[in-house]
Amino acid sequence: MVADGVAAGVARLRDEVAPEVPDEVLARTLLAWTQLFGGISFELFGHLHGVITNLDDLATHQARRGAHLVARG
Repeated sequence: MVADGVAAGVARLRDEVAPEVPDEVLARTLLAWTQLFGGISFELFGHLHGVITNLDDLATHQARRGAHLVARG
């Protein structure tokens, strides 16, 4: 279920970009996208140095988890 504070934005996105996609899937897609974008930003700006030694594995993990979130909730 899409949170009330998010529903209007998701509905607007659906209407403009993907009318055939259910709101719940769009909400999960936004969540996955922002998490992936945040992970990339953390890597680019050095926020993970000294924390994660294998950034390639982290990026793969984040992408897979994001895809899982979108596909299955």
